[in-house]
Amino acid sequence: MGAKEKLVGIILLIVGAFPLLMNITSISDSLKQYTFISYVMAGEPIYQIIIIILGILLLWSPKPKAYSYPPRR
Repeated sequence: MGAKEKLVGIILLIVGAFPLLMNITSISDSLKQYTFISYVMAGEPIYQIIIIILGILLLWSPKPKAYSYPPRR
């Protein structure tokens, strides 16, 4: 897995989590001073969760199991 996939995974996590985080009143109140953030509208939660899961799958790489033959005697 290369660095490009990890970068895309991080971007997907940020894009997926940001609208959900903006639904929390304390976070939205603290970021209210930045006007460009007001253009980010929260999407459907199902789609946001799917985007987050895709980002996690791009970041998570399980180690393959090492299969080997038993030693000869």
